[in-house]
Amino acid sequence: MINTSLLIHIGYPKTGTTWLQRAVFTESNGYTPLGQDVKDMGWDFIYGYEENDSPFAFNSQHTIQKIEQAVQAAPSFPVISNEDLTGHPLCGGIAGRDIANKLSDVFEKPRILITIREQTSMIRSLYEHYIRTGGICSISAFLKTQNETQIPFFNPAVFEYDRLISYYQDLFGKENVLVLPYELLRNDLPEFLAKISMFTEIDIDLTNIDTSSQNTSDISLSHAAILLRHLNILWGPRRNHNMRTGPGTIQSSRKFWRALS
Repeated sequence: MINTSLLIHIGYPKTGTTWLQRAVFTESNGYTPLGQDVKDMGWDFIYGYEENDSPFAFNSQHTIQKIEQAVQAAPSFPVISNEDLTGHPLCGGIAGRDIANKLSDVFEKPRILITIREQTSMIRSLYEHYIRTGGICSISAFLKTQNETQIPFFNPAVFEYDRLISYYQDLFGKENVLVLPYELLRNDLPEFLAKISMFTEIDIDLTNIDTSSQNTSDISLSHAAILLRHLNILWGPRRNHNMRTGPGTIQSSRKFWRALS
């Protein structure tokens, strides 16, 4: 097992993860992303050796060797950040426990960062994302989809954060798990970063942080989203009553959304 001190940020999605990956977990701030980018090594625990590989392809010894080589070459504090490590909420979070167990097979005492978000705000943000990528169902239908043959597969239990947090604390120890709310990132960025700095024992200089790309707006169900859902219904075939398919639809939806933003 790997006993080197390193940070693993597991998500959740929609908690400022992309901004953290791009602006905070960088060499200039004293962190070394492991792999080609900060999300790279996380895919081993989600898919297997490579992205879109079979989950049954996961081999802890292979992963240990791969990560140890990356850690040895890291000039500063190693970090892995991949928001899908919690188990993606649009898939009901069904892989979350399995991913946690894989992490415990590889790492002895990593420092685990979990970022959470008030549940109503989280659901709004996920629904907006779903619509922007071609989704067609209403918010009420979105919240009722608990059939595993449908996309999304919504399960409200995925937002019972305490269950995931407790599981990680049991695996790695309470002292090695830091939980931060997205709302703290929005309202008090220096304090948010100070907590990460103290947890990793890395001094983060706020003057080095690019806040220009920080997306901390609280997304609401706008008229634009409602209109876009109806346009999604009109554009092309669909796999089921919940999810539009086809790259043309997704690209058109994104262009439309940017035009309205």
